[in-house]
Amino acid sequence: MSSESNVCVLCGDTKTPEGETRKARFYCNSCGKEWILEKRRSARFSGLLQIEKQENRVSLLLDSLALFNSTVKIEELTYGFANFIHQRLGGRNVGILIIDVDKSQIHLAGYKSSNPKLERKIKSIKLDYDLSYGVLVKSMTEARSIHYKLENEKHPFYKLYADLTKTHSQLLIPILYGVNALGLITMDYAQSPDTIHISEEREMMELLTGQFAVALRNASLYERSKNQSVNFQNLHLSALTLSKLYLDNQDEMMRMILLSASSFANSSKNKLFEKNKSEAWSKFYELNRDDTGMHSYSGRLSEKETEEIFNLKEPKQEKNLLIIPFSAEDGTSYCFHLAKESSTFSRDDFEVLNAYTALTKITIDNTRMYKRMGDQKMIEREIEIARDIQLNLLPRQTPEINGFKFSGFMKSAKGVGGDYYDFIVSPNQSEVIICIGDVSGKGVSAGIVMATVRTILHSLVRRKPTINEILSDINTYIYYNYSEAASPRFMTMTLISWEPKTNEFLFAGAGHGNIAIYRKASNSLELIETKGIVLGIESNINRWSNSGSFTLDKGDVMLLYTDGVTEAMNENGVSFDDPRLFESFVKHAARALDSNQLLNEIYKDLEAFVGGREQHDDITMIALASNG
Repeated sequence: MSSESNVCVLCGDTKTPEGETRKARFYCNSCGKEWILEKRRSARFSGLLQIEKQENRVSLLLDSLALFNSTVKIEELTYGFANFIHQRLGGRNVGILIIDVDKSQIHLAGYKSSNPKLERKIKSIKLDYDLSYGVLVKSMTEARSIHYKLENEKHPFYKLYADLTKTHSQLLIPILYGVNALGLITMDYAQSPDTIHISEEREMMELLTGQFAVALRNASLYERSKNQSVNFQNLHLSALTLSKLYLDNQDEMMRMILLSASSFANSSKNKLFEKNKSEAWSKFYELNRDDTGMHSYSGRLSEKETEEIFNLKEPKQEKNLLIIPFSAEDGTSYCFHLAKESSTFSRDDFEVLNAYTALTKITIDNTRMYKRMGDQKMIEREIEIARDIQLNLLPRQTPEINGFKFSGFMKSAKGVGGDYYDFIVSPNQSEVIICIGDVSGKGVSAGIVMATVRTILHSLVRRKPTINEILSDINTYIYYNYSEAASPRFMTMTLISWEPKTNEFLFAGAGHGNIAIYRKASNSLELIETKGIVLGIESNINRWSNSGSFTLDKGDVMLLYTDGVTEAMNENGVSFDDPRLFESFVKHAARALDSNQLLNEIYKDLEAFVGGREQHDDITMIALASNG
């Protein structure tokens, strides 16, 4: 047999490849494909070879379309396509680079290699989107495919990559959507391939990448629309909170404005400057996040400092600082300064913060109008509106996961109360945070603390700290903002983290009281002390931290409650108290009622006991029934 007949067309191996025969076909170990002898390029076999190539192309396109239609998540799409190319086109190292326009970076969105250790090393690479990176950026800016040798490139990145991967050359295919480059696909070659082979793979990859670009664009739009939907919901909630709950408290309103802005963009340093049109000096409000929690300040700026701040008339971004100036209806000037520790603001950040700035302007204008009105009847009406807003801050939907049904019940005492409960479910339902708390006092001022704590809690949960760390951060905020106030505020709280997969409930307490559990198997009541210290009394609560865990079996029911339940009095001054509550709880839990019915029946028992006596504290309860 001649030496030419021992050449594999697909991988170009010039030696007789080792391989195996399956179903009367011989497969090349060099490229993993069926071994096609060079002699099949003769006129006698050329027609058959062209038909086979065409069938392979159609098969690749159909399989890739099935992949693109299987997901709208960018991470799954990029990894899946990298793996697809790796498997179907010779088992080479394949990388998918995506342009992050906001950060002027190219990040590795997908990488597949036969070497798992190499994959882990390569996935940490990030590149700046500038011309110094040579051919990688050139391929995208010129919108053309390029085959090049790594040794010919001057940037140190190429030598680093060649040393890590033993790559001789790369084929670069830009990901083009219309005239816009979204990123780049790279294919590694350990040896120099022949011209025909490169041409064929380039042609095939450009076809596949065109379809991938459409799928990537759709996935990006889907992800952005989800983020925008969340931002719009948060804006709506902020509009309710700011416009109604804080109308009579300027400093607290400014603090809440900064807290919401920080939550939208995940900024660590947040300032809002305020300058009256008749004054040369200005005032500032500041709220910062760090490892110890949140800290707020206020102060006064000199005339020179004020002039520098308010010289800017249009929004501006300077590296990791975003500046947004605006004015109120009465001519008062304001300016946001929001900063991130180590990243820049994205286009979505900029859009939502611009919208939020308009909302802030409306809130401030409403505050000015409110102060001018001064009508007691209007104030009472605003308190009623504030009570409705407090109820709107509570979860609108209760979770039902793996046979566990959650329910909450609240009856406010006067205007706006300080009780709070919440269920925060992770996007993939892998964790649920259950919270119940009680702010000292009642009315609008207690509601302010409750709403602020809710905002902090939702912001912290996104960062996935432990429940003890969450309590510590909330304590820091309450202590440093209310401990020396004319009317100090404190708060009790119980936090529970539940993982449906393991059915484990982890709890941490801050002086709130017991967790009551009805055990169906023994028809008995179990009480778990949460202990801990009330939030806002001490600057550091770590030495009082208390935590533990429990599980719920089928038919078990958990009950959490505030002291408004047990301290409710009848006309003779006798409290409902723990024994009556527990008796009612066990009686109705044993009837296997769902969690909503259970709470309603307990409240009926409480109402019957209290009679016509006026309620002086919020009544709040949470129930979780295990029916699975």
